Amino acid sequence: MIGTLIFAGLRSGEVGALLRRDVDLSAGRILIRQSKTAAGSREVTVSPILSSLLKRKPGLYPCRSPQELVFATRTGRPRDKDNIRGRILLPVVARANKLLEREGRPPLPLGVSPHKLRHTFASILVACGEDPVSVMYQLGHASPEFTLRTYAT
Repeated sequence: MIGTLIFAGLRSGEVGALLRRDVDLSAGRILIRQSKTAAGSREVTVSPILSSLLKRKPGLYPCRSPQELVFATRTGRPRDKDNIRGRILLPVVARANKLLEREGRPPLPLGVSPHKLRHTFASILVACGEDPVSVMYQLGHASPEFTLRTYAT
């Protein structure tokens, strides 16, 4: 899930609602059908690194059941933003910080959140030379101006 947040830029609600049928690794895309905005319904390009990560997800590739959630809770229910933050992200950040401390390196910055990982995705696209319109579509925004205003800072 963390890899998908970083390398696909999905919102918490989008990653929580993601169905197995919407992840097509052979075509290199993730379809976002449930989003908070009309522009948010989109197709996200799957990078080679994300494809590699998702291929290791049990039952995802090849797809076991197309209607199943990709990142369900233990009970098979969708994850919400609080569940993603508390049960997934915060333990990962804590573990990463322990590993960094053992290596004598500084911890991750305070405030790591799913939305900050979305910012990371936008920064990766810009660093790779993607144009603002392409970044806008990948993030599910309605205008490139909004994308630049939001993620250029």
